Amino acid sequence: MTGSPVPIPVISAAGITLPTYNQVLLGYQQGYANIYGSDVSIEPDDLDGQWIAVQAQAYFDLCQMIGVMYNLWGVLNTTGPMLDNICALTNTQRQNATNSTAVVTIVGTAYSVITNGVIGDNQNLQTTWNLPATVTIPSGGSISVTATCETSGAITAIAASLVKILTPTAGWQTVTNPVAAIPGVALETDAQLIQQQQLSVASGSVTPIEAIAAAVANVPGVSQVSYFNNTSSISQNGVPPGQFTIIVAGGLVESIATAIASKKPPGIISFGTTSAVVTDINGVPETINFYEQDLVELQVQITLKASVNYQAQTGIAIQNAILSYFSAFLPGQASFLNDLFVPAKLNNTYTITNIQQTVVGGGLGSYDILALIYEKFFIKLTDITIIVT
Repeated sequence: MTGSPVPIPVISAAGITLPTYNQVLLGYQQGYANIYGSDVSIEPDDLDGQWIAVQAQAYFDLCQMIGVMYNLWGVLNTTGPMLDNICALTNTQRQNATNSTAVVTIVGTAYSVITNGVIGDNQNLQTTWNLPATVTIPSGGSISVTATCETSGAITAIAASLVKILTPTAGWQTVTNPVAAIPGVALETDAQLIQQQQLSVASGSVTPIEAIAAAVANVPGVSQVSYFNNTSSISQNGVPPGQFTIIVAGGLVESIATAIASKKPPGIISFGTTSAVVTDINGVPETINFYEQDLVELQVQITLKASVNYQAQTGIAIQNAILSYFSAFLPGQASFLNDLFVPAKLNNTYTITNIQQTVVGGGLGSYDILALIYEKFFIKLTDITIIVT
């Protein structure tokens, strides 16, 4: 609209400036008067005035959309697919969900063939796990294979819980998992993706610990990175004074250690329970230490006193709110009991009378749960109980 009195969005060093609706309307009215004369009647109750208002509203809405699109080009202002697109510009990708796996021992008649076998748990969790497409029991009568959970995410299975044969097959007698399953990883949340993106672009940072974390975040298979740098004389979170640690979820140990070594300043000691030896360009070996993230499953029980307006679906909404709250947890973050009241209180149709929590396998109680620096708390829908009184 060259020469038009209608204002346009302006982008400057300060950002984007958008016209208000009144400014747009006045611009359209002025343009109309310039064409048809100053004595034209364009009051709000005139037909011409109403038509001008329709055009002004459409143009104003378009300007607002331009503003939204402009502001979306920042990782802190967007979500979902748009966030994926923006992060892709810095070669940062959302980590896909993975499935839990468990090594199981199958016992049966020698040379029996199990095709597309499926097993389940005895913990009333209704999880299902797929065996390899074909399993042939050898002459010894038993074989160990890897079973994969059908549902992605951090599905757990304690030792000796995967004992249900869901696809009975001639010659197949028993199945069990001698050790606990290795939990998968849920689809990376927007908050986690933003953290990963910010770490990835910090690789040139003047802060060594940020540069180290950024290098680790770019290791294939790594889904989350956090760090702690103890510069004080008092040990914090178990990290000795003058040392640092990296806490990593996913990725190969050797690749992570190499990434840490590539950015670690000489003479600074890395700390953690996982170690790997990395040889520098001069052939000098160095032991790199870090922590592998450990998922710890919690249970929460919320007791409510419902009013007459309370609805059953509110309980489901509370569960989802608690799930969302825990999805943003970082390694080392404690679960404070009082903090749970905030996501659990959605409306005024109920009063929260009690909240209890525990690590799975422990006893419910009204206490805080502290995490070690490498422990990350998570929770599943089945771990959240709502009691309505």
